[in-house]
Amino acid sequence: AGLGEDDPALQAFRSLHLILHAAELRGVVPFEVVVAVRALVRGGERQNCPKLSVAGLDLLLLLHSRLESLISKDALRNSTEPPPSGGGGLTSHSGRRDSLGEEERSEVFVTCWLPILEGMSDAGGSSRYPSVRQHALSMLTDAIIDRHGRDVPPLELCSILHRICVPLAGRRMTDLLRSGTDLESHVEEIMIELELCISLIFKPFLHHLKTLLTIPEEFLAIWISMLSVMTELLGEEAASPDGGGRETGLRVVGVRTMTRDKLLLTTKELGSEHLRNAVMVLVASGVLQDDDGAPVSDSTPPADPSGRADPAQVSAITWKAIGGMKFCSKYVEEWKRSAAPAPPPPP
Repeated sequence: AGLGEDDPALQAFRSLHLILHAAELRGVVPFEVVVAVRALVRGGERQNCPKLSVAGLDLLLLLHSRLESLISKDALRNSTEPPPSGGGGLTSHSGRRDSLGEEERSEVFVTCWLPILEGMSDAGGSSRYPSVRQHALSMLTDAIIDRHGRDVPPLELCSILHRICVPLAGRRMTDLLRSGTDLESHVEEIMIELELCISLIFKPFLHHLKTLLTIPEEFLAIWISMLSVMTELLGEEAASPDGGGRETGLRVVGVRTMTRDKLLLTTKELGSEHLRNAVMVLVASGVLQDDDGAPVSDSTPPADPSGRADPAQVSAITWKAIGGMKFCSKYVEEWKRSAAPAPPPPP
């Protein structure tokens, strides 16, 4: 639904759009404006206007792209003052890039960047409109894997993956696969969103894996949560859709009709492929080994002298979890062979 010319939400969007795109105001807009932009995204829901929510998300993306230049300005005043509640406290003024130390710069980065990510996450998880959720999920994944991530302290980065990415994707996948939505008319948008959810689980994890591995206990917690979500998806074999018109509560009109069984099978195949890629990367990183029968402990893994996760602990947990995924049963042995150490060269 469109908004009237005199609608306050539309007027608010136009004002924010003008302010954030005005070249002469580029360096003086306080970063607390992110709070107003997030309210605008929520306003699109209340006004039954998904276009307004999408436009608000685009303003969040604009702030995200401008973050590095804002951080480069003189933010020393804000680093010594507590940020206001509800958002980042960065007003950019002219100044030198080196006015902030690296530790202070990282703290300000998180203070300003996190509200943007949370705004995207809120829309991706709670919007009633598929177009808004898809836009938010895609933006969130891209935002986390772009260059800004390297400036975020490792513990904060782990928190973003553990607290935002994996839970959000898991909830959305569960809702989509259990919903009573008419698949015949919504199959494309459902598949797009499922693919975006799987990407949100794995892309940030693999992109920042080197950083995550420097904090073994946080890495293991994230990996366990990912395995838990994938167990929900891959724990059971998918019903093999036959060509005989098997019914799953949907009207079958032809061989190309997407039934719930076909949707679930396609999603399971996509999820297992992403899981396989993650397993292979962990093997190449030396964190994952073949199944050597090491016992699984629920306690925190022992510290490794190298500062990395204990391969025996990670391997035991991983193979136990994957062993419980019936859909992956036909792949497990192949994956384990890939993780096995190479045989010694002949004498």
